[in-house]
Amino acid sequence: MPSDKHSHGITFHQALILAVIEKYQPLTSSEIAQYYQKHVKIEVAYNYQYIVTRRLADRGLIRAKKTKKEPVFKWEITAQGKKLLKEMKRLSGILAKL
Repeated sequence: MPSDKHSHGITFHQALILAVIEKYQPLTSSEIAQYYQKHVKIEVAYNYQYIVTRRLADRGLIRAKKTKKEPVFKWEITAQGKKLLKEMKRLSGILAKL
C-alpha cells in the first residue's frame, strides 16, 4: 500500500465536489454546497464542505481565483484536478461493471 504521502487518491465526496467545481466553475464555497446538494441529493454541512474544499486546494487540485466585483474568491479546477477526476470517472465505470 502506498503511504498517504505518495497517494494520489481522493475520497468519494472529494471527487463529487471536484466534479461540481469542474462543471460549474468558478464557484464560491456556498455555491459549491448548493450545487452539491442539488445534484448529489445529499445535504452537506457547510463547514464539512469547506474542509473538503480546503483539502482539495492543499493538494493542488483546485485553486482560488479572486474576483474584482466581490470580496470573496471563487474556486476553479486545476489541470492536475482535471486529470485526477478523469481517472476517477474511468475507475467508477469499471466499478459499475463489476
